[in-house]
Amino acid sequence: MKDKPNLIDSTKRKNNSEPKTQVKSPEPLEIISFSQSEDIVFLIDFNPNFYKPDILPTRFLKFKEILDDFLERRIQIDPSGRILLIPYNCPKLNITHEFNPISDPIAQNFLNISNIMELENSKIEFLLNDALKLAMQKLIAVFKTIRDRTLRLIIISNEVSKQNPQFYQKILDIINGVGCKLDVIFDIVCFNKDFVGDKSLLGLFKTVRDKTNGSLYEIENEKSFTEAFSKIVEKKDVLIQEILGKKMYTEPQEFLEIIASDLLQIDEILDDSELICQICFTKECACQGILDFYTHGRKCPNCGKIMHLCCAGKWAENQNLEHNYIGFPTVLRCPFCFYLLKVPKEFVNFDEILEKLQKKYIESKKKFEERLKSEQIKIGQLESFSEELRKAESEKANISAWLREHLPNRKEREIERISDEIVRLPTYEEKVSFINYLKFSNDIDNDSMPI
Repeated sequence: MKDKPNLIDSTKRKNNSEPKTQVKSPEPLEIISFSQSEDIVFLIDFNPNFYKPDILPTRFLKFKEILDDFLERRIQIDPSGRILLIPYNCPKLNITHEFNPISDPIAQNFLNISNIMELENSKIEFLLNDALKLAMQKLIAVFKTIRDRTLRLIIISNEVSKQNPQFYQKILDIINGVGCKLDVIFDIVCFNKDFVGDKSLLGLFKTVRDKTNGSLYEIENEKSFTEAFSKIVEKKDVLIQEILGKKMYTEPQEFLEIIASDLLQIDEILDDSELICQICFTKECACQGILDFYTHGRKCPNCGKIMHLCCAGKWAENQNLEHNYIGFPTVLRCPFCFYLLKVPKEFVNFDEILEKLQKKYIESKKKFEERLKSEQIKIGQLESFSEELRKAESEKANISAWLREHLPNRKEREIERISDEIVRLPTYEEKVSFINYLKFSNDIDNDSMPI
């Protein structure tokens, strides 16, 4: 059997009772079965029927006993698993609506609820569809944050069906719209006596069971109640399909783009040493630095790691193409915290975006090089002129000093004029000829030459 895959965004599951198999098909398809840690939501119906003594001492007290045993066994089976208890058909009990470890006192405190009969005449504030919406919100949050986790939902129903068809349709819409697309496994426990004469809710539960590969337990007595939980307590097997070299775009995968979070703009000023993509480990990405880091860089909203948009797009492409982890082109898991993210579509086809940016870069580089060459020519001309000016000034100084030495009776102004005339002569020969003329006309018997 292959090593356990890292991501389970697209799965099919089976019940624990089915044997583990490997299935071959005409396509390069491999099915892998394994179990993993689970997050479990309990939706617990506090309808007055929950206090009936048809299961001694009452359904509620027996459930407390079963739940106590369930938690103890789960600690042994799945110590890293978590649980969330959501009551409905009753006033909102003082239970924190967050996942907690199985061993956490919040779960244990639920067992200490007393005087539950006092809630019987209270105004009902939280119906099944409300509890289901809250459960889906919490499971979406888990799915976005943790990749290797089986999501389960267990409904304990004591409700006599009194709702209209629209109510049940809303529940089915939640199941189809979220539950099935997150691959949530639903197990439902209901009491047969509560559905005599009205099978609407029972029919709904059967539909939910069929849609989610879960189980429906119809309780008749204490024994069947206990046996149901002896099966529910076990971890579920997960089936993963890996299609090698083939992308699959389906409606559930489009749903991933809806729930995935956007990468956040970098809104704080960072040191230059902090402006490093945590995927390519450089400041400048494969786009050759065409875009400024604050324009091109983003951070994960969950862990705050910084990455280039094009690097995130390439990461998404690798996840979809090489491993078929997700199957939707704009969605990826953060490489560091596995949070579900999405990137703009224009950054997903990495080769295309890279080609466009590189073309833009080449054009920009060509213009820059042309400007640089022009500036270098100007600088060279300026340096040449400056060098010629320095030589002329040095030459004039030497000529002026020579004239002062050999023509001591001449005024400074005349010496400056003669020096300028010599310097302005275009060739060395002409300058020598002019100096020799000065020697001859002024009887200077000296072979020295100031140039």
